[in-house]
Amino acid sequence: MKRAILLIVLVALALPIAGQSYDRQPVTLSGMYPDQWGASLGTGMEQVRRNHYPDADRIYCTGIIIAGYRADSSWLRGTARYWDKMLCAVKLNSWSDRGVIFVLDPKKTRWVIYRKRDFNFS
Repeated sequence: MKRAILLIVLVALALPIAGQSYDRQPVTLSGMYPDQWGASLGTGMEQVRRNHYPDADRIYCTGIIIAGYRADSSWLRGTARYWDKMLCAVKLNSWSDRGVIFVLDPKKTRWVIYRKRDFNFS
């Protein structure tokens, strides 16, 4: 399962960015619990660029459907979808094959990154 998710994110990072964040299919992950703090994908990607990887070549985030908590994994506020947790991948720079993948979890006053893994495109 972990390899399948990593493969999906790697393919998404390798393709040109064609769709908007609302076009992205969420992934299902287990071992997490909803906490009712959330953010939109656009806000999540902005947070990653501004506070964690300002020099990143590409940033891609998609929503996470938490196994057993589908209804609590996301919600609508107006026309924006908010996600309790997001799966993000970052291609660190244009001259390297290095990247990172992680779960981004917005909280009331901070953002938490966990399940962080380094990877290479090659």
